[in-house]
Amino acid sequence: MAHQGALICGFYGYSNTGDEAMLSGMVQLLRQQDPNYPLTVLTFNPEDTQRRHKISTVATHAPRRRLDAIRNKVQDPERKAMKENPVFVLGGGDLLRDGADRPVAQFWLWPMQKAIKLKRRTALLGVSVGEIWKPETKELIPWVLNQVDLITVRDSASKQKLEALGVTNPVHIIPDLALQAVQSLAASSRTSGAKPPAETSRPLQVGISVRWMSNRGQTVDYSYAELQKEMAAIADYAASKHNAVVHFLPFQAFDNYYSNDDDDYIAILEMLRHSRQSPDFVVHRYFPSTAKLAAVISNLDVVVGMRLHSLIIAAGLGVPVIAADYDPKVTGFMTEIGQSDYSVPLREFKRDRIIPLLDQILAQPQLAKDGIARGLKQYEAQAQAVKPLLAKLLKP
Repeated sequence: MAHQGALICGFYGYSNTGDEAMLSGMVQLLRQQDPNYPLTVLTFNPEDTQRRHKISTVATHAPRRRLDAIRNKVQDPERKAMKENPVFVLGGGDLLRDGADRPVAQFWLWPMQKAIKLKRRTALLGVSVGEIWKPETKELIPWVLNQVDLITVRDSASKQKLEALGVTNPVHIIPDLALQAVQSLAASSRTSGAKPPAETSRPLQVGISVRWMSNRGQTVDYSYAELQKEMAAIADYAASKHNAVVHFLPFQAFDNYYSNDDDDYIAILEMLRHSRQSPDFVVHRYFPSTAKLAAVISNLDVVVGMRLHSLIIAAGLGVPVIAADYDPKVTGFMTEIGQSDYSVPLREFKRDRIIPLLDQILAQPQLAKDGIARGLKQYEAQAQAVKPLLAKLLKP
C-alpha cells in the first residue's frame, strides 16, 4: 500500500549547513497544511539527515555517480521510494545549471523524469537557474519542466531564464526555503525569552564566509589567490580599524574529516595565510546544525559572504550583508531583497570597494537593518500565491 506522502530529492546529506537549512524550511512548508504529513528524503547520509531533521530517509547515490549506477543497473532505491510516495519534490538550491566538468542539471532532472514516468505528482521547489551554455541542457530543461505540476524558483532572474528557454508552465517565485527555517528559529528564540547582548558592552562582531570556487561555470574569471588576499585584507581592516571580533563561518565542512573537493574550513585556512591578524580571529570549525550557526550569526553586526546561505541566514536574522557575487544565485537573492548596492562581482571585489561599504553599515547599523527588513518583507510576500497551489499538490 502506497504511503500518502512526498519524497524529497536534493543536495542533502553532504554536511552543507545552507542546504540543510533549506531542507528544514521545506519540511516546515510542506507540513503547514498537515503537521503529520509523511515526508521522506533521498540523502547521501541517512543517519545525519535523520539526526538533523527527525525525518524518514532513503540512501541514494551521490549526484555525480547516479547516472553510472543507472547505466550499470545498480539497485535503484530512488525508484522504490517513488513508487511508495505519490508526490515527488525536487529542490531547493542551484540545481539547474551547467558545470565545467559534469552535467549538473542532468543529474538532478533525471529523478524528476523517473517520477513523471511513474505518474507521480511533481514539484520543483525553491531552485535557482545558473549558467546554462550546453545545447543539451537547453533542450532538456523545458522538455522536463513542461511536464511538472508545480514550478517555483527563488528569484525573478531564474523565472525569466526558464521562460526564455521555453518553459511554458507557470513559473512562480518563493523565498529561499532556508528563510522559513531561520524565521522559525528566531521565533523560538523570542518565545524562550532569550535576550540579545547589551549593545554597549561588546565589541563589533563581523562574520566572513569564504568557499572554494572550482567548477562554478564560465563567468568565474578571476584569480582566486587575489581574492584570498583581498578578503584577508578586509578582515584585517575590520579588526584593526573597528576593533571588531572577526568570525569565519564554514558552511560546507565536516566534523571529523577534511574534503579535498569542497571544504570551507580548508578555504578559510588557506585565506588566513594572507592575514596579518589571523591569531585574533575566531575560526569556527564546523556547525552541527542550522540552529548553532544561526545562534552565532544572530549576534553579528554584518556578514561579508561568499556562500549564498551566509547572506540568506544573516538577512533572515536582520543582520546586514555584503555579498561576494560569484554566481547568478547570489545576484538574484541580493536583487530580490533590494540590496544590489551591497552585491559586488568577484572581479571587482577589492578592499577599496568593500571597506567603504563596511564602514557605511557599521556607522549606520539601524539604517542598514531597516533596508534588509523592507527587502525581506517584499520578497516573502510572493510566497502567498504559491501556498494554495502547494496544498492542492499535496492533497491525497
